[in-house]
Amino acid sequence: MIPLSDNKTYKFPIMTVILIAINLLVFFVQVMIVNENEFIMKYSLVPARLVLTDISTWYPLITSMFLHGGVMHILGNMWFLWIFGDNVEEDLGVFFYLLLYLIGGIVGDLLQLPFMINSSIPSLGASGAISALLGYYLIRFPENRVKVLWTFYYVGRVGYANARTVLVSWILIQIVSSITSVSQIGGVAWFTHIGGFGFGVIFAFVMNSIRADTSTSCRDY
Repeated sequence: MIPLSDNKTYKFPIMTVILIAINLLVFFVQVMIVNENEFIMKYSLVPARLVLTDISTWYPLITSMFLHGGVMHILGNMWFLWIFGDNVEEDLGVFFYLLLYLIGGIVGDLLQLPFMINSSIPSLGASGAISALLGYYLIRFPENRVKVLWTFYYVGRVGYANARTVLVSWILIQIVSSITSVSQIGGVAWFTHIGGFGFGVIFAFVMNSIRADTSTSCRDY
């Protein structure tokens, strides 16, 4: 099930466009630089180099979000960001949207770390951050109509499903994949996806609670 589009927003998603542009620019620099491997090792998250008591080793928790492992990796991430990010940005505003994106990415990486402890394999990509947006989207817009491409044995058919169906199916795939691949070295960082998504869900409930409290306070005379 591949999402193709969803409900349009009223405001232009400026921060979503900026994030996509930054990711594409960094990827261009990454592939054009003379020593790409050295660049990746310096700015991606390498668990063996992360020392929790040394703050100078923490910067890859941010920089690794803007690196990608290949063309399909970045295109897939940016596609999900473009489809689902605009609704979240309109709902949260630029500041909280960016906060959700960045912290969601960090939380996702931190959940993945115990399964890669002492590993020298670089972890990179915006998946954790984008997963946080998906978790938020699920809580705030479960009934949004999503246009999807249903695929089955190389046969595709375009149809529609609500966001709840699309995103619950997506996170279940991440959970099942994490269980079946927990002993593998390298590959997809499934727990980064799960951690980011879970943070997005929690963030949505917190924001709902704040909005409810604010609304109640405004009615107290």
